Amino acid sequence: MDQPVSREEIIRVITGDCSWRDRERVAEWIKEDRGNKEKFEKLQETWRIAGRLDLWQNEDQAWAKLSERISRPSHLKIHRLDNTGRAEEQPTGSLDTLYPRKKHAYLPWVFRAAAAFLLLFGILYAAHYYAPEEKGNEPPASAMEEVEVGRGQRLNLTLGDGTRVVLNSGSMLRYPPQFREAIREVELEGEAYFDVARNESEPFIVHTAKASVRVLGTEFNISAYSEKVDVEVVVAEGRVAVTAEPNSGDKDTVSLTSSRNEVVVRKGEYTAVREGALPTTPVRAASMEYHLGWVDGNLIFEATPLREVIRRLELYYNRDFKVADPGLLDHKFTAAFKKKPLSKVLDVLSVAMDLKYRQADSLIYLERYPPGAGPVHGNEE
Repeated sequence: MDQPVSREEIIRVITGDCSWRDRERVAEWIKEDRGNKEKFEKLQETWRIAGRLDLWQNEDQAWAKLSERISRPSHLKIHRLDNTGRAEEQPTGSLDTLYPRKKHAYLPWVFRAAAAFLLLFGILYAAHYYAPEEKGNEPPASAMEEVEVGRGQRLNLTLGDGTRVVLNSGSMLRYPPQFREAIREVELEGEAYFDVARNESEPFIVHTAKASVRVLGTEFNISAYSEKVDVEVVVAEGRVAVTAEPNSGDKDTVSLTSSRNEVVVRKGEYTAVREGALPTTPVRAASMEYHLGWVDGNLIFEATPLREVIRRLELYYNRDFKVADPGLLDHKFTAAFKKKPLSKVLDVLSVAMDLKYRQADSLIYLERYPPGAGPVHGNEE
């Protein structure tokens, strides 16, 4: 390019008030360097946010939102959703620390939005375009965000590519703020339901400790809690390829696409992966509601061992259980609860399995009835 692209040309293209020549020059500038493309995308996002913010109603709140979005750190950002529903994040600074702001309440919201954008453009453009680039200031390619959901909570989020995710209780997801590689990859511990934005040229892969799930565009559930023996995958729409992860010490690593290590799971099918073993042959899921009911806040048990019932109740209600007789843990339980309080679940469980329960603070004790005793349950301090 004979002459460098000017700030004004980039602004005109982003705002849509540009000529064909502006578009041609900016497009050429973007193609010249991957860093230019990233800068342009960042500025586009800034403009979209400025247009969505309610600047005419609450300028302070809008500024805070815009500052939070623009000031993305170049390291891992951690969000934790505790059992009160609060998300905690380590603060990383704001625009006010970079450019102290004066309030002008008389300005129409359009001018304030434009002013906010131009200010941010100046900050970003000066930092990334005019200033010499230093390798130490570049965000690492592996920069990831992490969201963690506590017991008794579920979380809905949308990834940068439009993929929708529902995270179950006691789960954690690591993902990049924006997918910039040819493969979209995330890491999961726990359970999540994915509605993946279709993109045939950029496969979507979910990594867990024992298995990986690769997909082009579909809806599926993956359960990969560390305390469970198996990673379970069930497909609601489309199809996925499930691959066993090799052991960390396994020198004979099997390729991700190797037919020896990969099974294709279609709509309505289920597979499981155990550490050190290949995925099981996909079978028809006996009940999709059993695997997916949690997404809507329901608990479905179908001949489920008591040990698994307890694990799920602990996550769902944020309570701890103690069983007096370990022999009870293998007994099977079948029931469906649609957003019921814990007391109702315990009443049904005690009758169905001939158990009594008592509660002390956050701990629930389960034990057999004494010989000749009838149903006894409730709160006992």
